Amino acid sequence: MFSRQFGFAHKPAFQRTKYSTPVVIGALLAAQIAYVSWQLFRDVKIKADAPKLIDLKSKATPDGTWKPDTSVEPFSRTIVIDDKKYALLGLGVRTVSFLKIHVYAVGVYVAEDDLDKLISVVKNDSKDGDVRNALFESNSILIESLLEHNIKIGLRIVPVRNTDFSHLRDGFIRSINQTLKIKGSYSADVDASEGVTQLRSLFSRKKSVPKNGELLLVKNDQGELQCSYADGRHPNKEHLGDVKDSIVINALFLHYLTGPNAASEQARLTFIDSVDKLASSGELY
Repeated sequence: MFSRQFGFAHKPAFQRTKYSTPVVIGALLAAQIAYVSWQLFRDVKIKADAPKLIDLKSKATPDGTWKPDTSVEPFSRTIVIDDKKYALLGLGVRTVSFLKIHVYAVGVYVAEDDLDKLISVVKNDSKDGDVRNALFESNSILIESLLEHNIKIGLRIVPVRNTDFSHLRDGFIRSINQTLKIKGSYSADVDASEGVTQLRSLFSRKKSVPKNGELLLVKNDQGELQCSYADGRHPNKEHLGDVKDSIVINALFLHYLTGPNAASEQARLTFIDSVDKLASSGELY
């Protein structure tokens, strides 16, 4: 009775399983395609752009800005932070995966009143006065020296597409951990350190960051990282807070300014070119 009520007791077996063969064949084909794709891409690695001279003038626009190679607004060559003027020395795009998907544009700014100090440190610490090669060295001691001299330096980060605070926060923390592992100074305590805890708390809010929004991460002359945010529609910036742990702060900047796996190789290269030109000719652009 029960079987007849639901109408399947007397159906032939081939009717009850008529879709099983195509499903099985489809599953096998999908598995084969997945396996072949894995074989093809398992050894694909992200390749950094080869070090080369970047013509800074090619980045300039008639209105005195630099246009990054992605779909965000041009970067001003100078910005004002805490009543101090900062000059743009590096510009590039952060990409992810072997597909080179654009995530955000990043500009590296240095306070103009620290440019003389920057050049002095660079020249004193460069072997045989070769600033360019010294800056190209992986995990450069020269970049660490610049950071230790508390030169006021900042990162201006502008998303290419809508994102949120938690996504950016996780990326920063991964960058810090990656840099410390490369340097051989990573420990489990770093994730629980005061600096990482402060960074997490600053970006813990559930808030979106739209395309052409702006994050400013600025290392001031006290060695603290000042973090601020603007949504790209209003000029006023919101101060998110500060990070005071020098190990965490320096690791973040090293991820942007040193190879071989810089957050943006183009930003690193243009920074190197700018510093080299400033050291050799006294001219910034």
